[in-house]
Amino acid sequence: MTQQRPTLRQYSAGMRGRSPSPAAREAVYDEDGGGGMVPVGLALGDAEACKIKDALFLGNVMAVQDANFVMMNKIGFCIKCQTGFPVPQHLRRMGVSYTVSNLLGAFMDQSLSVEKKDALLEAFFNRMEDAAEMGMSVLLYSFEDFVWPCFCVVAYWMRKYRWTVEHAVAVMKSRRPDVIFEQSALSELSLLAERISQKHRGAIAAEEESVITHTFANAQGLQSSEEEGSSPATRARPITAHTGRIKWQAGNGIADFCAYHDLPADTPIIPPKRSIIPILRTRRTNTDKAVPFTPARFLDDNTPQQ
Repeated sequence: MTQQRPTLRQYSAGMRGRSPSPAAREAVYDEDGGGGMVPVGLALGDAEACKIKDALFLGNVMAVQDANFVMMNKIGFCIKCQTGFPVPQHLRRMGVSYTVSNLLGAFMDQSLSVEKKDALLEAFFNRMEDAAEMGMSVLLYSFEDFVWPCFCVVAYWMRKYRWTVEHAVAVMKSRRPDVIFEQSALSELSLLAERISQKHRGAIAAEEESVITHTFANAQGLQSSEEEGSSPATRARPITAHTGRIKWQAGNGIADFCAYHDLPADTPIIPPKRSIIPILRTRRTNTDKAVPFTPARFLDDNTPQQ
């Protein structure tokens, strides 16, 4: 008889079969229940991971247990973004730090106050910034559904760069196209955007933000609005774009042809446009579906940058 696999919903609350008490509810989203092996009955697949940007990776429960993957990418922080399943922390002896930050579960919990949700985001933000200062990579992981770590990254980008929800989600989808945020999660992000625009002011890391946004624009087949006077259409212009015409010299078949038809020998011959194929071809993209990035990507259009 095949053993039935429990659903992830049974584990999303942090305890199997029952919800946490109100006193322990907040701790469920930012405290780990310890190490240990994955519970018996959960079917495990292959390790899966993807790179979001330099020093930031997403993975599943098997990727975080892959010692070669963790050490080769210099991952010093493994942050579990979905609670309810223990993971062996055998790399602690190698200096890897294991923490928990279930932002999606916290933001979807209507019993948590807005202050508690913002405090959890701020703790996650500080962990990410500490890892960047130490020069260590971060692995955000869940059991198998990548929407949990993707939500954390979107909220982190909104907090750090003061991006709009639309731009942050679009950048994330360019990295992980299969991720789907439910409308309730997008509504929570919209409320978060309002709070961020009211609380956080000042300069942002312009160079880092520009790198991420330019990479996103390249992936969309678009060009930065800051680069004027250059476009793929002008860089890969076919030869027919020039106004010059071809003139044939005497002593060849074309000159004889002109003489036979009583035409001047220097008659300009215009080649048909369909016969000219540009050597450089621009990538064909559906710009209607692409999301261009402009200063409107910020919650405040006049966001000062450093």
